[in-house]
Amino acid sequence: MTADDRAYELNILKKVINTYLDKTIPVTEEGLNSLVSKHDETVWKIATKIYSESGHKVEFSLVRDIVNFL
Repeated sequence: MTADDRAYELNILKKVINTYLDKTIPVTEEGLNSLVSKHDETVWKIATKIYSESGHKVEFSLVRDIVNFL
C-alpha cells in the first residue's frame, strides 16, 4: 500500500467514524461522558460496524486513535 493509499484510507475512516459518532453520541455533556466511560465499547462497535458493512478489517488501535483525535 502506498502512502497515498494509506492517507486516503485514513481520510475515509475519519469520515465514517465521525459520521457514526455524530449519529450515536449526543452533543451534550452526558454524551461526552458516555463516550469517555464506554470508550472501548464504542471502538468495538465502530470497528465491527465497518467490517460488517464493508468487509474491511480495521485495526482497533487505529479506530481508537481516530476517536481520540476527534
